[in-house]
Amino acid sequence: SGKDIFYLKHHKMKPAYLLHPVFIIGLIGLLLNDHFLKDYYGNWWTGKLSDFAGVLILPLFLKFLFSVSDRKAIATTVLLFLFWKSPLSQNCIAILNSLTSYSIGRVVDYTDYIAFLMLPLSYSTLKHINRLQIQGRYRQQWAYVFIFPLTLLAFVATSVEDEDDYLPEDPSIESCC
Repeated sequence: SGKDIFYLKHHKMKPAYLLHPVFIIGLIGLLLNDHFLKDYYGNWWTGKLSDFAGVLILPLFLKFLFSVSDRKAIATTVLLFLFWKSPLSQNCIAILNSLTSYSIGRVVDYTDYIAFLMLPLSYSTLKHINRLQIQGRYRQQWAYVFIFPLTLLAFVATSVEDEDDYLPEDPSIESCC
């Protein structure tokens, strides 16, 4: 509708969401875990660490991209994560993999939902976004040119090549999930 077009033209992404220490720490944790820790120390904990970091920073990233309420950012994160970590997403993954040379994969493991424990920290950060953010002359450029693309990379480029590498070692956990 005309109102939506007007809104999109005048919506400004807010760099504060990408420049908050909680976001920066979560992003660094996600990148380090997916591109280093899983390769060298792959176990149940490194499998969960990415989920924790992703659930922590996704609401802030959604608020950066879209002008939605804090609650909608949290609810959207829950719905996206539930979908991604369920067998329902397999058809979407297959379609995406058929369209690109990059192969997307994930392990369906319902114990990953423990990462929802990060949502109170995400929500608190959203509520107090103007506290403790990185300040400086080039903060907007820093957010748009460096942090934004790095975040996109972190969300789509994981190190998972063989799903069996990241399945829980405890057979009772693997059999339930």
